[in-house]
Amino acid sequence: MSEENWQEGASTASPHFLASQSPASIGEAVILLALDPEVSRFSGKSLSTWALSDAYGYTDADGTRPHWGNHYKEHAEGGNEQR
Repeated sequence: MSEENWQEGASTASPHFLASQSPASIGEAVILLALDPEVSRFSGKSLSTWALSDAYGYTDADGTRPHWGNHYKEHAEGGNEQR
């Protein structure tokens, strides 16, 4: 899997996987956390890349801001899964 082809296998794994972020987005989140002088505000919390993109304002490599949490609420939560 690479930045160029991560979506190719995604659609066969799950229709929801395509709503996720690329590997570059995860890397950007790690970099921003490492550079954040106030990173302690996240101590003891579970973090998601979509929440971190909201907090830091970064975009994915293709310029999008995937928010899997919102995708899940709209398409899969409570048995409303769309395939």
